[in-house]
Amino acid sequence: MPNYGGVDFTGNTTTWTADAARQIDYFITVPGADATPGTAGGAIMNNYVDAVGHAPMLPEYAMGYWHSKNRYSSQADLLAAAEGFHNRSINVSIIVIDYMHWVSERSL
Repeated sequence: MPNYGGVDFTGNTTTWTADAARQIDYFITVPGADATPGTAGGAIMNNYVDAVGHAPMLPEYAMGYWHSKNRYSSQADLLAAAEGFHNRSINVSIIVIDYMHWVSERSL
């Protein structure tokens, strides 16, 4: 169940309240003392991912350019696009082919 509540910063105390919750977990972090306003956000995000886990690294074949088009009208159209990338020496890691996942207007 979503919760609502608040936080109150008064004097030298901080009070967190949860008005409707059976259980609540808080994660509180601050940037290091050497952080500047320009680096504080990144430091806080690093602390968060250190606590909850880092995303796995993409495989090497997926680290380059991903080409995606709304629709290719045919296999020949797709192969012509791939050949065009090859002929212009454009390295493409992945070509997303999602045409079959779209609902055609004729089937509606």
